[in-house]
Amino acid sequence: MTNSCFALAPDGKCRVLLVGECEGESCPFYKTKAQLDHERAKARESICRLSDEDRTWIAEKYYDENKLWRELGA
Repeated sequence: MTNSCFALAPDGKCRVLLVGECEGESCPFYKTKAQLDHERAKARESICRLSDEDRTWIAEKYYDENKLWRELGA
């Protein structure tokens, strides 16, 4: 079976976790690029539903006032 994990590097190592070899589908963090894209789209939708006040509060508290949602088109 071909490993299609989004984090699989060409050398067979994980680009996300500090592990030696990629564990493939047995890894609890395994997901395909399509699954990752779907999760990111859901997160963007959640951000868009927040009020500007709530987004500003989050940016100030966690991102040193960097309003990341502007890059997301929110």
